[in-house]
Amino acid sequence: MSKSEEKSHIVVGVVGVFLALIVLLFFQPISKFLFHVAENYFSSDKHILPKNIIYFQFATGLIIGIITILSLLSFINFYAKAFAFLARFIAFDKAGDYFFTDDINPNKSYSKYVFFIGVIVGLFLHLVYLVFGEPAHEGIIEEGSSLLFLFTGLIFLGSVFQLKKKYFTKAMYLSHLYTLIFLAFTLLVMYGEEISWRQRILEIESTGVFQEYNFQSETNIHNFFNPLFKFLYPIVGIGSFVILFFLWSFYMPEKSYYYKLYVPHKSLFFLIFLMACASFHGDSEIYEEMLAVFFFFYSLRILLSLKGFSKIHEPKPGFSSWIKKQVGMV
Repeated sequence: MSKSEEKSHIVVGVVGVFLALIVLLFFQPISKFLFHVAENYFSSDKHILPKNIIYFQFATGLIIGIITILSLLSFINFYAKAFAFLARFIAFDKAGDYFFTDDINPNKSYSKYVFFIGVIVGLFLHLVYLVFGEPAHEGIIEEGSSLLFLFTGLIFLGSVFQLKKKYFTKAMYLSHLYTLIFLAFTLLVMYGEEISWRQRILEIESTGVFQEYNFQSETNIHNFFNPLFKFLYPIVGIGSFVILFFLWSFYMPEKSYYYKLYVPHKSLFFLIFLMACASFHGDSEIYEEMLAVFFFFYSLRILLSLKGFSKIHEPKPGFSSWIKKQVGMV
């Protein structure tokens, strides 16, 4: 291990120990803060008995313990030693190629960030479910995921302006254009449905058929079909994972640029797997929140790929006709 690597491990360890001490010094305020967040944003009735604060004190102590252990492990460079040991049994290079290789996105670090963030978000939401139960309707997590649908729709719209006619045949250009407009429209509709088309924001009372037949008395369409969700969620969640796993692992024919762009990248593998697990519950807030994260990363990759198209695919002297065929170039 080089001196710079050794120094970085020491710095990480020191910062970790410092953070653990800060949390320890503010033990009670942090415990009360966690209690307040859980009561207001995760509890369905927005009420937790005061005596249950002991669980949040335990959680604060657990945070201190985890930070301290990770810091000590950094001091002894445990992570590099653990990976070196596991490398005797697991081909990490091949696994990295499978999950991280992306030949249409010029940002080569993007897949790694998506992979790890997706796993962390998925596990965190499952942990929330195990500890607190199903997140409260209209809680902070649902509000955040609703905004992700909006941002994702806007990203798809922004991707339309990254299309360059000179790189595609007319048919391929129109295929990309219609696909992006369809995706943008779908995500914006999903956002509108999540906020009940401004009813929740403006606190408007529903009337007519929405009051009488909507299962949540909200001015949206999807809550007319709540009894079907216990079947639809598993079908969509598990079905999408099985189909994508097949496409990722067994579909070997020559793949066009259109296929590579719109089929979700393998860096989302574990996030989609965790979504499939959450879909077993039927009408699951956890699934919807992970779906919002999935679409956000999915749309961002499309935007980055189209924006950096010329860096990878722009014709150069000797540019092969086979490559032109792959991307549908003129």
